[in-house]
Amino acid sequence: MRRSRLVRRLSALTAVAGTVILCSSSVASASGGWTVQPVPPTRHTAFVDSVSCRSTTACVTVGQGFPSGRHAYALLAYVWNGTSWTRQPVPPPASSSVRELTAVSCFSAVQCTAVGYYQPSPGTGFLPLAEHLAGGSWQLETVPPPPSATETALDGVSCPAVNWCMAVGVDYSTSAAAEVWNGTSWASVPTPPVGNSSTTLNKVSCTSASSCIAVGQSNDADGTEAAVAESWNGTSWTLQQLPTLAGNDNFLGGVSCSSATACTAVGEYIPTPPVTRSRWPCAGTEPPGQRSRSRRAQAWSRSRARRRPPAPPPERRASTTQARRRSSTGTAPAGTR
Repeated sequence: MRRSRLVRRLSALTAVAGTVILCSSSVASASGGWTVQPVPPTRHTAFVDSVSCRSTTACVTVGQGFPSGRHAYALLAYVWNGTSWTRQPVPPPASSSVRELTAVSCFSAVQCTAVGYYQPSPGTGFLPLAEHLAGGSWQLETVPPPPSATETALDGVSCPAVNWCMAVGVDYSTSAAAEVWNGTSWASVPTPPVGNSSTTLNKVSCTSASSCIAVGQSNDADGTEAAVAESWNGTSWTLQQLPTLAGNDNFLGGVSCSSATACTAVGEYIPTPPVTRSRWPCAGTEPPGQRSRSRRAQAWSRSRARRRPPAPPPERRASTTQARRRSSTGTAPAGTR
């Protein structure tokens, strides 16, 4: 997942409507009722990656802290009660120094699952990480990596039921990583390969245990990226056909599904201007100017977003995968802290 790793002072923005997002403290109040909310200080240089809200008084956000002067990362979790943010302790995997929570999904105000990755020891490959919030405390869960994976990192998770979650990420092979929680344990499920390319699934959205959409990108040997979308039917993952996007590099970094047949995914392509939104229309409908082959046909269509400033320099666009590969040497990723 492409994402700037600039270290920023941690603060929170909360809208009048109750939506919560964590961002840089240098951001001024935005239009539409955004206000800056303080976050408990830490010893760490900190950032957060994901937030999940079940109501205006129940949000959870997760991320990573990096203490200055030594190579030891901290798992961060903050809870919003409608008035203030509170940091909660998150138990790290034993003997790990590099770890991060990259995504969180809450089924209720008191039931959340967060995923990420950790490195057992310097120089070793990354392993998948999952933490479960219940009863006001976080519990570390065991996540088996895919059988053929040398490294695995999870980037997205969606929990449509209290006893079921789907997590996705990268395992540095031709297939992406996918893990299923059945309320008791995690199990790896295979995903289809995309040619000879390395594939990453950045985010996933599930409306039930039998309906998920995951998006990401494949990476060729020359570094070229191509957007990827996959669907889960309760038994297996299937590659989806996407419209051709202009540019040499394109990827999808987020997805949200309002029903089993209606999803929206966002991302970008290079060069600008980007197409940043793809639409998954309802089954049996016809996208404008197109005809579906049957009432059950499903297809992606493309819509163009507004122009935005040119993409930042490559060093500001380092992917999570690249940052992890650098950090697997046992030193902090260059330019990321």
